[in-house]
Amino acid sequence: MRRAALTLLLASLGTTGAGQSVSDSPVALVDYGIFCPFEHTGESRPAPDTENGQVFLVDHAREVDIRGDTVPAILGFAFGIRYRLEPGVNLPPTRVIVTHPPLGAAGMTRQSWDFRPNPGDIAVSLFSFDMPYEMVPGDWSFLLTDGTRTYLERRFRVVPGDQMPWVFDLCQGPAPMS
Repeated sequence: MRRAALTLLLASLGTTGAGQSVSDSPVALVDYGIFCPFEHTGESRPAPDTENGQVFLVDHAREVDIRGDTVPAILGFAFGIRYRLEPGVNLPPTRVIVTHPPLGAAGMTRQSWDFRPNPGDIAVSLFSFDMPYEMVPGDWSFLLTDGTRTYLERRFRVVPGDQMPWVFDLCQGPAPMS
């Protein structure tokens, strides 16, 4: 599994409601959904509260390819959130928490890692299906919290990959013109 926390400057979209930004939060949900397969840089940092003990960083310009909260469990695909911390706001140490149905030998249902977003920047947190045992259908969620306050929550529904075969076409892009 590869999760990422990265930053870049962009405009934000504030949202509120169940499963999105918390209404009085300084963190706004910018986008969410599916990330088509991509090459990881290989750069990582320790994350002992994850199934494989580390998070992998991805290109800071990575954007959501297909917006939505239904995700196919397909090897190589990823899903997650893009969010922005208001300029001038400093959060206490923050954790990204991903909850999911039991996976791996230990039946892990919660993984988390530390992340400190920079004020005004956009960050991305994602989960990619790198191993077959990670492709578990069911309810998944991403949560940003400092342990006492929830800043953002987004829920996803992971479904068997054969229920969304059209994502392959969208991820390959338009046919070349002759």
